[in-house]
Amino acid sequence: MNSSDQQMVTLSSGESVHFRPLIETDGVLFAAYLGELSPETQVKYRPHDFTAEVAQQLCAQVADDPSLRLIGVSGEGENERVIAYFIVHRAVSNDDQKRYAGYGVALDPATDCQFAPSVADAYQGTGVGSRLMPLCQEIVRGQGFRRMLLWGGVYISNQQAVRFYEKNGFQVVGRFNPGGGKEDRYDMLASLL
Repeated sequence: MNSSDQQMVTLSSGESVHFRPLIETDGVLFAAYLGELSPETQVKYRPHDFTAEVAQQLCAQVADDPSLRLIGVSGEGENERVIAYFIVHRAVSNDDQKRYAGYGVALDPATDCQFAPSVADAYQGTGVGSRLMPLCQEIVRGQGFRRMLLWGGVYISNQQAVRFYEKNGFQVVGRFNPGGGKEDRYDMLASLL
């Protein structure tokens, strides 16, 4: 997938959102998105730090990144802003393989990938994730993957997110508590077949 691969969706509000890969020149735009996420959103979504420096590093390495980073962009010109960020990690960690094996689910790094979505605070609950998810799944399927698992799971108390994932084909396969944290998480898996 390259930078010219973008799709557009229209939100129920009438707002147009372009869904496309992150590109090298997105550093400032992407840094603004990460910097505006509330502490509550950051706690729920933590595959990396939320700094301008990290945004610049991720944009600089897109050509060699083992992850596909997709963004939903609203507006044009000076009004352009990132409103959603989906990571598709084209691998499965050893920890995930062991944990899922404990549930009786064998993961295959060749056909399974990790997935982590986030949506800007102002757009949470507006349907943007539901509009972008089918596009993301189509892209992932097109890259030969058969299943997506939530990267790091989802907090059990985050019922809005659990319902969102279930609505989009994810199923709970197990429950875990990484590092003895305060709260358990669900491992969820979606078939793309």
